[in-house]
Amino acid sequence: MDTTWEGRLGWTAGLVADDPVVRVRAQRRLTVMRRLMYAALRRLYAVPGRLDDPERAGLLAHYRLRQSFCFPEGLGPKEPLGTSACLPYLIRYLEWEVRYPDEWYATAKDWTAKEVLLRHLTREFADLPVAAKRRLVELVVLVIRREYHVEDVSWARLARAVDLPEFRGRLAELDDGTNAVPAKRARFLLWLLDHPEAPQLQRIHWHYGRYPQPRRRTGRQRSRR
Repeated sequence: MDTTWEGRLGWTAGLVADDPVVRVRAQRRLTVMRRLMYAALRRLYAVPGRLDDPERAGLLAHYRLRQSFCFPEGLGPKEPLGTSACLPYLIRYLEWEVRYPDEWYATAKDWTAKEVLLRHLTREFADLPVAAKRRLVELVVLVIRREYHVEDVSWARLARAVDLPEFRGRLAELDDGTNAVPAKRARFLLWLLDHPEAPQLQRIHWHYGRYPQPRRRTGRQRSRR
């Protein structure tokens, strides 16, 4: 059994293919992989005892192996993303949600995974390869153009970390001066890039276009200084 990244998750390229037939085939494979994973988990739970007991330890190892062939369960980035073989597959999972959200939702919806993976990318964006940065910029632009989805604020947080000069150009192209949603979002992100001192972005800011402002000190807080 090939347990390299490509051996385990190379087939996920089909999930973002242009050909719908290829995407359906990949979704069916993911469904099978997940059934095997959950079957392994049920076998683990069916055996009582400590996890370090030989029988349970073997069942646990088998479950983790099955888990590693699933999406997004098989990602689990631990090493620096800039040098990790996990990076292309991590971005692919996010690309799948952006390009084919209905298929993602029906097959492998995981809002927590989306938020956690985007948080990893935001924290380590500066150290990512240029090709990965540019791919993420393309995905941010697609997110700006679409209707709001759960945890899209995490994409806006990622946008604040983008250090590519062409990103501002892409945002300027989207801002046509109208009140259309993509134009307002582009202006919003340009403002965020110009105001790195602004507080952490919350969902209400991105969803309603409210610009985050520093908290005002109360009289009691000022008196403590």
